[in-house]
Amino acid sequence: MYKLIILTLTLLALPTYANNLMGCDGCSQSIMTEKVKSRANFLPPGVHTINVIDTQNANFEQFKVTVFRHSGSKVPGSPPRIDVKVEKSPLERQIESSLIEAKRYMTDLNNHLSNKIVLNQDSPYATSAEALNAGSSFSNFIDDYVNNQQSPILATIQELRAAFNQMAADLNVGVSAVISVSTSLKTTAAATVIFPDGSSIEVNISFRNHLSEGLEVEVTTTERAKTSDGKLIPTDKYQARNFNTSQSNVTALIDWFNQLGLDTHDGGGSCESEGFKCDSKSCVVVYRCN
Repeated sequence: MYKLIILTLTLLALPTYANNLMGCDGCSQSIMTEKVKSRANFLPPGVHTINVIDTQNANFEQFKVTVFRHSGSKVPGSPPRIDVKVEKSPLERQIESSLIEAKRYMTDLNNHLSNKIVLNQDSPYATSAEALNAGSSFSNFIDDYVNNQQSPILATIQELRAAFNQMAADLNVGVSAVISVSTSLKTTAAATVIFPDGSSIEVNISFRNHLSEGLEVEVTTTERAKTSDGKLIPTDKYQARNFNTSQSNVTALIDWFNQLGLDTHDGGGSCESEGFKCDSKSCVVVYRCN
């Protein structure tokens, strides 16, 4: 009797059931099934549950996967026999509700970003050339601005974060697990930051999981900047050849071109600058004096 009890407890403790999470955005059920079978090749013998989320179509499917042990007649190294069945999960309604919410807020966020990120007059950066000069400091500023300061985008980010947090709680996994399998969150989009003087710089938008804050937008800057009159600001001395602009705020442009190794002549005194012209060796600030 004593031995029987020990044997029973040992059998109950065996890990024959495991939860797995996969992402399959835009997938049909047949494609999901094939991907689940591929995942099952790496699972130990036994019965497993694999949950699949499709953030693109707001779809959730749960699969019961049985991995059979090899019989003695099996060729060594051959794949195991696997049985895959779709199950009706009690989580389906609430997970798909969260996926619908997430999809809606992702669309709202894309719409916000396509309308450009506009810095107000209180911004510490008045023109795109200042952002170029600042480098990583501006990148940190604009990342914080989008995630914590710009109210229309901030509200959408908070709602999107709540949807993913709820999904993770329902699936009993960390939110990082949900984010990591959501391929819709792995795409990078370009957006434009507009400065108070009308100049601009392009930034790349993606998503990240902050360990304490949860889902966040990740903003990284590029050197693709334009003046207030729409001229692409050169990033080397060769692009600077024949560059000209009518932008009046040229102080930061002078600093930028000095970084490129171009000798910039600024002799306007108290006159008002009205242009900026370069060749491959130097730049000249054009002034209008009344």
